[in-house]
Amino acid sequence: MLDDSNDGITANEDGAYAVVMTDDEEVDTGTEDMMLYKASSRDPGTFRLMRNITTRASVRILRTWRMNSTRAPKAGVRYDGL
Repeated sequence: MLDDSNDGITANEDGAYAVVMTDDEEVDTGTEDMMLYKASSRDPGTFRLMRNITTRASVRILRTWRMNSTRAPKAGVRYDGL
């Protein structure tokens, strides 16, 4: 069963499995090999994403053209890995 979340974290009872980044949710870390995601406190998936820290389960990262970032695709949605 999926969360019915309007924010970017897609999760089920086992944890998060995808993050769709829009707007200003990515914090610039100054390095290309690391990202920092700023989750909304309203998103119920936030706590499930934190579960992935202990289970070490992979999370798929998708970036949308609406991001305020140099890493955003020019159009659409781009899968950027685990």
